[in-house]
Amino acid sequence: MELVSAARSLLNVRFAYMGRSPAGVDCAGLILFARYKAMGERMTCPPYPRRPKPEHIRFLLERFAAPIPGNEAAAGDIVLLGLAHVGLFSGRTVIHAEETRGRVYETPMDVLKRARVDMHWYRLKGVPAWPS
Repeated sequence: MELVSAARSLLNVRFAYMGRSPAGVDCAGLILFARYKAMGERMTCPPYPRRPKPEHIRFLLERFAAPIPGNEAAAGDIVLLGLAHVGLFSGRTVIHAEETRGRVYETPMDVLKRARVDMHWYRLKGVPAWPS
């Protein structure tokens, strides 16, 4: 299953801090769930240590992703929004789990651009190519 489809399969799933399954996810757990599902693998152990949110996001990015220039972003890439929130870029939206909304949802890129959200881009390591 492709990354974006895997992430979309969690739309409206409840937010759960440190969650990484259809029972509940946080922003980093959403990315990990999509990665493992797209790779056809099963998460058998905790993929990140139980730490404060910015630290487990940093662990996710350091272990599973590599930075890329924003102009190279494609569907399936990770976007770091601000300092402590990540989402999966679908091509026109960002799929993410946010505590304030309490669920997984999509935000159009133009909304994020209008809000002048600071964005940094990453590509997941070891994930097969996905269609644009």
